[in-house]
Amino acid sequence: MKTIKILHIGSFIGNIGDNISNMGLYNIINSLLANFEVTQIEIRKFYDNYCANDKMYFDSAFVAYINTFDVCIIGGGGFLTYNIDNSPSGCTIALTPHLLKQIKIPLILSSLGCNNDGIYGQSNVKDKEKFKNFMTACINQDNVYVAIRNDGSLRKLGNDFGFDSNSFQEALVEVLDNGFFYKMTDSPPPPRIS
Repeated sequence: MKTIKILHIGSFIGNIGDNISNMGLYNIINSLLANFEVTQIEIRKFYDNYCANDKMYFDSAFVAYINTFDVCIIGGGGFLTYNIDNSPSGCTIALTPHLLKQIKIPLILSSLGCNNDGIYGQSNVKDKEKFKNFMTACINQDNVYVAIRNDGSLRKLGNDFGFDSNSFQEALVEVLDNGFFYKMTDSPPPPRIS
């Protein structure tokens, strides 16, 4: 039986909610696949303020790496918050529509949120336009699936851009946060590392 190779880009050194979300995601995968292996990449390595030698970029070389896997999952987390000026997408997932088209395997944006209310107040029109282009490219690409977590993010995307699951039923869905699939019998999540 073939082992499915999964690339998971997410928050692995974040807070306990991130850890529980990841464990819930793996419970979901366990219920669907008999044989799989996961390669984890910390999303913080892509951040502008990350300065270590192993800094990463959403560029053509990284897209080529993504394509060596059977599937790529990005999330969960608030990665659809559009407030990052130096990102070509306006959000954490700094993929241009051109690079997105180069991804040939299934790309699942899993359990993602858009936190542009409250502490992430948004006023930069440029970030909003970049984000709209990114989301439109995701929705229009057959191998990209966007699963928005059920925290009001889909309503926010609908209000700001007209993106909703009624218009884009195949590519954009609202889902329970992966954390709902964490089981109390799972190993306790590791402590937060600052």
